[in-house]
Amino acid sequence: MSIDVSVPRKCIYGYFDDNPGPCPECGSTLKQQMATYLVLTRCGDEETGSFITGDDSGWFCPQCPTLLLDLSGIRESLPIGLPGWNVGDEFAVAGIVDIHAIPDDKEHLPLDHPDNPLPLVRFTEIVDDDLPEIEKDERFEKDEESLLQHWRRRILGEEVMEGDHAMTEQDYPEPVSKLLTMGEPEVHEWSDYLALGLSPEHVPDLICMALGDAPSDDPAIWGPIHAWRALGQLRAEEAIEPLIQLLQDIDDFDDDWISEEMPTVFALIGPAAIPALANYVLDTSHGTWARVAAAHSLEEIGTNHPDVRSACVSVLTAALERFETLEPEVNGFLVLYLVDLEAVEAAPIMERAFEAGRVDPMVMGDWEDVQVELGLLEERSTPRPSLFGDLGGKFEGLVSASEKSEARRRLRELGRNDPCWCGSGKKYKHCHLREDQQEARG
Repeated sequence: MSIDVSVPRKCIYGYFDDNPGPCPECGSTLKQQMATYLVLTRCGDEETGSFITGDDSGWFCPQCPTLLLDLSGIRESLPIGLPGWNVGDEFAVAGIVDIHAIPDDKEHLPLDHPDNPLPLVRFTEIVDDDLPEIEKDERFEKDEESLLQHWRRRILGEEVMEGDHAMTEQDYPEPVSKLLTMGEPEVHEWSDYLALGLSPEHVPDLICMALGDAPSDDPAIWGPIHAWRALGQLRAEEAIEPLIQLLQDIDDFDDDWISEEMPTVFALIGPAAIPALANYVLDTSHGTWARVAAAHSLEEIGTNHPDVRSACVSVLTAALERFETLEPEVNGFLVLYLVDLEAVEAAPIMERAFEAGRVDPMVMGDWEDVQVELGLLEERSTPRPSLFGDLGGKFEGLVSASEKSEARRRLRELGRNDPCWCGSGKKYKHCHLREDQQEARG
């Protein structure tokens, strides 16, 4: 007889070499059964990632709502040491995932999809008295720890302290190690990393380096930038999930390198990145500018891969349809990227967002400006309103000597298709436009 996993149960943690014996609550014979569990993890005082795992670690009582859970089985499922996972050293099991509770019409969706809520049966009580300390996995060999430290530090937001082991050439094989000696990269000029001899076999090491860190006075600090550029040039689809985690650094650490470069990296990797970026854009638990960068990445993919342009437009349009709940800045950039993709088909939802006052005009102007860009109007029929609202020129005068004012002056005077003021030869919209928009916003 199969145990009903939908019943909320008291969970008693333990480590069992074999059958744990009778139920400690009622004395009945326990039954070992496969189940799926939600595992929460922590590193120090910081909550880290969660995941689900299915195994036969549970011993269920058929007479009372009690479960004895063998933690050794769960512990083996901890994906510590795999690049791209934000998983700590400590863990707890929050409950059972009742897979059978998923409706038939939702079975094709991932468990973390917003339209497919996790069918979690929480434990009524967890008893873990006198359990032995959980040791780190034995596969952490000494010669591997340095690499693992780096990507975990990056994901967990931990700083590399003075004297800590930082990235060195000895940590990586040739030619990956060369990236640590290349120094500060040119902003708009990328090296040909494949000419160094990099190939798909180096992707795991490049992912480790891209997620790594180093002290600010160490030349190796530029290694991650060279690594993610190389992953882009290698079209490394395996790097999509690890790299997308870096987007949060844009909000957490004001990382301009990531916001400027990751859209180009994802565009190089190609259409395979669309599903992960789509989920990221639509997930409002992520930071504002991280979601903007994900949206920018979709625009770059659609621009550089015309065969998937419509797919990228669909995602950006779906995001803009939520304009009432999104920040005006996010809506502004969604409009911008749709315009860059010449998405005339999205004009109705853009107009509704503007009419509701939910679009930041600092990004690319008002609805008339958008219509002109899309070719729906030949020219404006009304004077362009001030970007600074009621404060107008008075506010600008107060900050006329600042970099913020200079950026605002360029936004007023330069058209999006004009040559960029920096002399790069690129159009303003493809060069410093977004940087000026961020600077003007302060």
